[in-house]
Amino acid sequence: MQPGHRDFVRRMLEDLYCQSIADPEDEGEILVALNATGDITGLIALQVRPWADGCLTAPVAYVEAWYVAPDYRRQGIGTALMRAAEDWARTKGMTEIGSDADVTNTVSLAAHARLGWQASEQVQHFRRDLAGPGPVLIAGPYYDFAALHALILRNFDYMDARIDPLSSTKAMTAADLAALDAVLVIEVAGAPVACMSAIVKPDCLYVGRLAVDAQYRGQGLARRLMDAAERLAMAQGILEIELGSRVELTENHAVFLKMGFVKVRDQSHRGYDRPTSFWFRKKVTS
Repeated sequence: MQPGHRDFVRRMLEDLYCQSIADPEDEGEILVALNATGDITGLIALQVRPWADGCLTAPVAYVEAWYVAPDYRRQGIGTALMRAAEDWARTKGMTEIGSDADVTNTVSLAAHARLGWQASEQVQHFRRDLAGPGPVLIAGPYYDFAALHALILRNFDYMDARIDPLSSTKAMTAADLAALDAVLVIEVAGAPVACMSAIVKPDCLYVGRLAVDAQYRGQGLARRLMDAAERLAMAQGILEIELGSRVELTENHAVFLKMGFVKVRDQSHRGYDRPTSFWFRKKVTS
């Protein structure tokens, strides 16, 4: 690669890799194709990797990038670059060369096939956002139930000004939580931000103490907890889930109805001549 081509190649590789590159020659061997006026029409970037997925030998030559400018495609430039890459690999003592293409890049897949490349492996990549809410967990015996207790209390505080009588949550302790059949938890960076308790009853799985920290509401965490409760119920052969909600908390009733729950009965606390709670149930389906 000539010195005058360095900046052009760097910009081209940055477009391909979607990241900044200080020096294109740090990316390995760069072979370029030029037109009659000396302009770059395509390039192929090569490295010798210690090993590569789908290859049988190690170390192995590898095509890191293969590009032909749109105005110069279907003129044999891509083929010439790949043949030059194969020759380069042979000078390195390699008996095999590897490459890859996104499974949705049908043009690249077809180009590889036309040049005699054999598909060797197909890999599904996965990711998990460590900064956002994680998967639903079941709190084990050594979980920080004090943190769960604090989560529930701070999310139930608003009820004091709205419900009568006050919630029994105020009298609950971290030890009470730990004694329940299960507490489902969603964490962010190792700290609980949403939870729901579960108790096995003879005819249903009773869920309660549903709490989601304010900054994580509207992200579907309550539904994820409820879906996990359904899976827990199914695993134990339980056919229904039950929950209760105070009469005054109409916004919660709407959420439960949207999740597929049906109101089944009213209840009055001792000393009250009016309903103070509504009970909801949902049939568990696979």
